[in-house]
Amino acid sequence: MYNHVMPKMSTATSQKLLALNTAFYEDNARSFSSTRYAIQPGVRELLPQMLNAKAILDLGCGNGNLALSLDKANFMGSYFGVDNSQGLIDNAIATREQSVNHKTNYQFQVVDLAKTPWQIASDQHLFDIIVSYATLHHIPGLSFQQAFFYQVSNLLDSNGTFILSCWQPLNSPRLAKRILNWNKLDIDPNELSDGDLLLDWRADEQSETQKLRYVHQFTPDKLKSLGEATGLILKETFYSDGKEGNLGLYQIWQNP
Repeated sequence: MYNHVMPKMSTATSQKLLALNTAFYEDNARSFSSTRYAIQPGVRELLPQMLNAKAILDLGCGNGNLALSLDKANFMGSYFGVDNSQGLIDNAIATREQSVNHKTNYQFQVVDLAKTPWQIASDQHLFDIIVSYATLHHIPGLSFQQAFFYQVSNLLDSNGTFILSCWQPLNSPRLAKRILNWNKLDIDPNELSDGDLLLDWRADEQSETQKLRYVHQFTPDKLKSLGEATGLILKETFYSDGKEGNLGLYQIWQNP
């Protein structure tokens, strides 16, 4: 469909795609959040190794569903969740206020993850675990993706762990049907790569209103090259989530 050689995405195109996703999550924060309170199976599998962390940074925390799961599992460290969406952060804060334990070591902040360096107002200068579940795939263009990894490496403590997941919508017959042609937007297709996808989302299957967002389907090798360029060491790659068990591509990295 698109070039196999990675084209260079202009800043203008990257900004258009970022604006598309910002508008999507602000406009649909409530309805989207209502379907995202259960953590994914892959995240649930990784939860035990997060419980011993002293400080966790959650990049793209959404409505705070990971914080809620950590709280229920009696996590005793500090948690700092950031997200681009004010609406989702508002939901996360409201959820915390209704939580069972309601510890004070959970904080949330709106941060534009495409703008570096990130202005994170945390008492923690470094984190021993950084997680980013279903977030990086919304960041378009190689330069923004490289900057994301560099920011992670700068905030990760020595011997710290970085865990991320990225959607694989082409692995899902249901989601693959919702991939649309780029002619719906004023985007130059010559700047796009095979992994750049325009995805239709609807609050329910009967809805006739198309709501669009950008997703990049990463390959394990592309993520590997991004992480290794910052000096991180890849420890594990696996797939999980979705009906077929392969909707999410997970990687676990270590800072030497």
